[in-house]
Order: sequence, then structure tokens, then C-alpha cells
Amino acid sequence: MIIAAAVLLNIGQLRDHLFASRGVHETKHVAGLPTLEQGRYVAVMPFRVLGDRSSLGYVADGITEALTAKLFGLPGVHVVGNPVTKETDLTQPLESIARTFGVNLLITGTIQGSDENMRVVANVDDFSAGRRLWSGEFTGASRNLLTVEDDMYAKIALAIQGGRPAEATGSGTPHPTENAEAYDFYLRGREIMRNQQSAKEIETALRLYDDALKKDSRFALAYTGIADASLSMYGQKKESFWASKALVAAKQAQQINYSLPEVHLTMGSVYLATGKFAEAAEELKRAVELTPNSDEGYRRLASAHMRAGHKDEAIEAYQYRHCLFLSAALRRVCADV
Repeated sequence: MIIAAAVLLNIGQLRDHLFASRGVHETKHVAGLPTLEQGRYVAVMPFRVLGDRSSLGYVADGITEALTAKLFGLPGVHVVGNPVTKETDLTQPLESIARTFGVNLLITGTIQGSDENMRVVANVDDFSAGRRLWSGEFTGASRNLLTVEDDMYAKIALAIQGGRPAEATGSGTPHPTENAEAYDFYLRGREIMRNQQSAKEIETALRLYDDALKKDSRFALAYTGIADASLSMYGQKKESFWASKALVAAKQAQQINYSLPEVHLTMGSVYLATGKFAEAAEELKRAVELTPNSDEGYRRLASAHMRAGHKDEAIEAYQYRHCLFLSAALRRVCADV
């Protein structure tokens, strides 16, 4: 029992450090990973920008996030949450990444060109069998990014499911916004917040989210962006104004679209930051109900339970999170713990 718990803890710590994609030329078989027949365990790696990252970096990150969010709605698929860019290890080979997270499928890609003429290449590789399942190329302008993401996801979902259309693939999910300019402002704000270091940079992100809302006042994710940025400012300045701003923005997001898991994750984070742990747990329970195959919601839920003093509930959430992405052998161990 002790050995099993230690194994689970080590895998959880490793899984918190996701790595950047370097592209796949040859897929190597990785022993010990579950076969596709045993389950589809997926990680979407950050899409690489070929050339100057300044013009298309935020687009690449947006594609990564969008694909991950859409895959959460694919039945029978377990998805590792978005990699944390600043914690990536570029020296790791992709087969090591697959083993680290216990996933058999990696989605990788590259993007190059300009805002008006971008070229995106995406790949789906099965590391349990050492083979590439699919590779495709997409072209267009960044203002058509929502369409590009839809097309790419449809092909990826088909590849993951062995060419068989799913009952619900997430492709019919409404776009977060239908306004291309609003989406562009939102993605630019998100890029800043991934790498932000100063209050000035957070303020820039907040302005971009406000610009997005000027284009589309019903853009729920822009409100979650404001809430997250305000929480970062609250963490730096410890001023109650920023906590209140985060709470108001999170509530606005929920009023617009209560069914988005992101709005519940954000509201849960606001409650966690302001010491309302019971409320945080309720919001995060709703988030994992909406995305039951995601480990990020369970990580935050476990944190909320732990800080509320509910250790048994916290252990249960952590254990379930780890069990989502274990190899076949370790999943059997996990089930016996």
C-alpha cells in the first residue's frame, strides 16, 4: 500500500511539469503504455512557432488551448490539461513525455507565416504502438482562426477514434465568441498572463480583455480572463479591490454561460484566493462534472478540500486525478489503493 501511494505521488509530481513539443519525425514505441483498446489518453503539446514567435505565438497557444478544451467533450477520452509554458523542458523527447504522463496519444504541431497567411501542421501519434495516426495541414488568416480550429479538431477527433465519428465530439460546441477581433484580443491577453511578471503587464492584459468585451459584451471567457488577471494583481498588491473585481468578473462570466467549465474553475480560484473554501469546492465540483476526464479540475478541487480541512475528500480527489492517466499496470494498483 505504501509503495502504491509513493508511486502515485511521484507520478502526480511529474505530471505537473508538462513539456513543449519539438515535432515528431519518427514515432517510437513506448513500452508500458496502455493500448488504444485499453483507453485513449491524450496530451496536446504546445504548438511550435517556426520563425519569429512575436507575430504568431499567441495564435499557437490559442490553438493548443482550444483543442484541449474541445477534446474534453470527446467521449471515452482522458485529456491532460494545457501544458504550463514557462515550466516546459525542451530537452525531453516526446516518447519520454508520453511515458511521464501515461498517455498513449500526443497531439503536436507547428505554425508559421503571418497573420494574413499562416500555415498550421498538426499531428496525432500513438506512442503505445509506435505509429503516426494522422497528419494534416491547414492554411488561413488569423482572423479565421475559429474556423481553422474547428476543421483541425474534426480531423483530430476522427483520428483519435479510429476513423469512426463519435456520438458527441465537441465540434458542435458553440464558439466562445463569433467575433474574430474579440477572440484575437482575448488570445493576446492570455499570452501575456502566461508569462506576466509585473503589475504593468497584468494591466495590459486587462485592457486587452476589456477590448474583447467591447467587441462582444457576451464573451464569457473574456470575463474569466479579467477575473484571473485581477487575482494575479491581488496576489501582488493584496488590495481588496482586486479580489472584488475578480469576483464580479467571475459572476458575470457565469451569468453569460453557466455551462462553461472554465467559468467554474475561475470562480473556484477566486473563492480559494479569498478564503471561501466550501464555496470553492462547490464550484470546482461543478467544473469536474462538466469535464470529468480532466485532471486540472480535480487538482483544484483537492486543494479546496485540503484547505477546508476535509482531508478524506482531498485524498479522494487527488487519487482520482492520478488514476486518470496511469499506465495499465499502475491503474490496477491505483484501483486497489
